Amino acid sequence: MRELRLLGCLFTLWGAVLAGCQREEVSRVAVVDLARLSSELGQDSRVERLMVEEQREQLGKLEASKAELTRRLEESSKVLGPHPTPEQKQAHQALKEEFQHRLDVASEESRRAVELKRKQLKDRFREDVRTVARRLGAAKGIQLIVLSGDQVLDHDPAIDITGLVLAEMRQAQSDAPPTGPAPLPPPEQRGPVSPPSGAGGLPSPVPVAPPPQPGAQGALPPPATGGP
Repeated sequence: MRELRLLGCLFTLWGAVLAGCQREEVSRVAVVDLARLSSELGQDSRVERLMVEEQREQLGKLEASKAELTRRLEESSKVLGPHPTPEQKQAHQALKEEFQHRLDVASEESRRAVELKRKQLKDRFREDVRTVARRLGAAKGIQLIVLSGDQVLDHDPAIDITGLVLAEMRQAQSDAPPTGPAPLPPPEQRGPVSPPSGAGGLPSPVPVAPPPQPGAQGALPPPATGGP
């Protein structure tokens, strides 16, 4: 009977050891919710704001190109005159097609620039998350960190380290220096401000003296003539 009790204790101890090993193995895997991080850190709104600025910039470039091509096309139309020759008509039509092709190319480049900007912002945020998650994982002995999404059907909340990553990234945001123009120094530390010397803040033009008139004071004497 004593031997049976001892054997039962050994089996119980061995089961506890195996369970502990399994828990240790599971703890080496962690999950991070990238969508939650992007939402709670304000990355979504920041990306949308920057994308609006990028689209506005690209639209301005496109409108400038369109205006320049339209101006050159109008100049070409004026050169034709009221009775252009067939050769001139053909050349003008070829110019129109070339300008339309340039506009199409500029439009496609603008679209690609916007898409590239969005991808760069997404990749930069993902890399920031990777850096923080890797540092936390190394401290906790985590060997594998995956992003929750369509490829992860379900996971134990105990291995989700999104909250830890979120806290550290929030701290990094609060420690970062503010962006934007530097604040003005106190009035007592500011130097004297010179008022604008011309209209609109532009410097006044330097006056130019008129050329000397004949017979005026200070005028050069006439050239000497030869003797008789």
